Amino acid sequence: MDERDGPLGEFASGLRRLREQSGGRSYRQMARSANFAAPTLARAASGRRLPSWEVTRAYVAACGGDLDQWRLAWARAARLAGQDGTARPAAGLPVRQLPADLPDFVGRDAEHEFIRQVAQGQAAGGAPRVVVICGPGGVGKTTLAVHAAHRLAAGFADGQLFAELSGHGDQPVAAALAAARFLAALGGPADPAADPIASFRSMAAGRRLLILLDNAASEAQVSPLLPASARCLVIVTSRHALGVLPGARTLRLDVLAAAEAAELLARAAGRDPASQPEAAESLAELCGRLPLALRIAGARLAGGPARSAGWLAARLRDEDHRLRHLAAGSLDLTAVLAESYRPLPGSLRRVFQYAGLFPGSDFTAEALAVLAALPAAETGCSLERLTDSSLVQPAARGRYRMHDLLRLYARQRAETETDPAHRTAAIRRLAAWYLSTVDAADRMIMPARGRPAPAGGQPPGAALTGQQAAAAWYDAEQANLVAVTRAAFRHGHHDIAWRLPVAMRGLLELRGPSAESVTVHQIGLDAARLLGDREGEGWILNGLGTGYWRQEHHREAIDCYRQALAIRSRLADARGVAVVLNNLGSVYGAQGRYDEATDCLRQALAIREQLGDRVDKSFALNSLGHIQHERGRFADALPLLQEALRIRRELGNRNGEAATLHCLGDTLTGIGRRREALACLESALPIFRELGNRYGQAVTLHSMGSTCHALDQPGQARRYLQHAIRLYQDLGCHTEETAATRELAAT
Repeated sequence: MDERDGPLGEFASGLRRLREQSGGRSYRQMARSANFAAPTLARAASGRRLPSWEVTRAYVAACGGDLDQWRLAWARAARLAGQDGTARPAAGLPVRQLPADLPDFVGRDAEHEFIRQVAQGQAAGGAPRVVVICGPGGVGKTTLAVHAAHRLAAGFADGQLFAELSGHGDQPVAAALAAARFLAALGGPADPAADPIASFRSMAAGRRLLILLDNAASEAQVSPLLPASARCLVIVTSRHALGVLPGARTLRLDVLAAAEAAELLARAAGRDPASQPEAAESLAELCGRLPLALRIAGARLAGGPARSAGWLAARLRDEDHRLRHLAAGSLDLTAVLAESYRPLPGSLRRVFQYAGLFPGSDFTAEALAVLAALPAAETGCSLERLTDSSLVQPAARGRYRMHDLLRLYARQRAETETDPAHRTAAIRRLAAWYLSTVDAADRMIMPARGRPAPAGGQPPGAALTGQQAAAAWYDAEQANLVAVTRAAFRHGHHDIAWRLPVAMRGLLELRGPSAESVTVHQIGLDAARLLGDREGEGWILNGLGTGYWRQEHHREAIDCYRQALAIRSRLADARGVAVVLNNLGSVYGAQGRYDEATDCLRQALAIREQLGDRVDKSFALNSLGHIQHERGRFADALPLLQEALRIRRELGNRNGEAATLHCLGDTLTGIGRRREALACLESALPIFRELGNRYGQAVTLHSMGSTCHALDQPGQARRYLQHAIRLYQDLGCHTEETAATRELAAT
């Protein structure tokens, strides 16, 4: 190679030699695989001018050359020839490489403040200040970084450098190539023998530079580009957390707030943000408030068939096709998400796919491991790696969640890459695991409650260490239990779908809200009827009636109880008949139909005495005492409640003991024995709290407020009533809330 030919001749000579070494194919033959015309390839090797990297890459690939090696060679030739695409700065003028800012940028005030504080903070030693903005594809990392860089640019008088590192492309930019470009932009000397990274650091030393490294693949790609100057600020964007980058401050970027998302959508559509605010908010939610999805939706609204927000929203509501509609021109959300998925190894792909199949909104590593049929420890490690890649997000108490659009993409990958039978089996595994766990939790908290015989062959559930752990598990999994019941029904696992609501009925009554009780029991009822399981139907109708009763839908509750009573009678299930009669009598009492209530409850008591079941007998005694109290017959109520309390204490039925103490307190208040009443209520409240019985806490606090008001203790009465009202609001108990509010106003 003749060095006198200069960098262009040297580079061209290398290309010609590569073609000869690959077999000496003609340029016309090379053009078939290179997707460039033969004359273009010939000019690339002529030495008259440096070809673009795109042409060079096609030439080298057609000859089977090493692309990484040739990319560095191309960068060196470009730097030496002054043709690297970066204009060399005129003497005394700082370089300005930042991309143009977006005119419709919206929100991110807190994130801007975070970056500003880092920029103005003190760096450690001679290290630069570094901010890593990480998050999933499409969340607006680059947009935020560019916008923040423009706002901070005035503080970096020596210039602003920008590099697109192509971290999620097929060929990430080598650090040496990025450094060579920076060096050329800063007017560095053309020394082919020098290390471009070291030369760049020398040029950056002592300067006030703002460096934006966009779309980084890893710490290894970024670290060499960090200047050894505390006067520099480096902003890095990446889908990875880059947690081991020395001295970096990490900013995890989430989706936009609801109002900001609606405003961005309106601006992208070229409309006044104040026009059609409800339609914009609805559409923004369907886009998951993800900035890229919002811009795509805005572009579709601005032109083409999607001029109506309602038209586009209707299509986005179809989860199976939502991602297809989030594409416009060169913007395609699915393609952006695929960039994060493609590099994943097989084990991570499986966990990602099954996370998309998970029926609930969030999950633990243990639950996902059951679904994916993987060890829990392995699944936990995989979730941590997916979190670092911004494909899942950490949630509270060791839980994880996925953005809605990522979840849809993960589900699509699962439906494409896994067998339908495997997915159906996975849902059965998960539903059976939830059934075992919720049954164990319910038994811990309400051991005296009646239950159907357990199904055989159930797998073990999660390990629960006691009542508090059981209540905490249920609180965290309440929404998932409904979603898993629905998924079990949808996949044809009807035997589990009816057992799940029956297993959780006690927890539903204790923890609320009642709307979920009705929803999950309706699913269970459909499942039991499809199976033709009359016993299961009877259990479900009883639970559904209780859900309606708690919602004060008394007519619907009575209808359910009557159907359940007919089934229990036909099955000759005396204990089941007594249970339903007890509930039916209680609802009659809530309607003020006291004679019918008393008749049902006396029948229930007689059956229970005949069966010799003291637990069930205490239920009937307590309910009869409550009805007598409601009728104002306090003297008749007192012995019934006292006997119920004695039985429940002897049997160690803690929830029943607290319920009877509450009724006894109300009855003692009715006969003027208010201090004894308050003592009973004060004994009931800690038991309800220990068991996590929120409804029991609410009604007891309400009664304590009423009793303190009667005892002329207004301050204490107000505190109890205010607490009761908050619990009623959480539980959706509107009648009780209204009554307590009225009492509070009179206190």
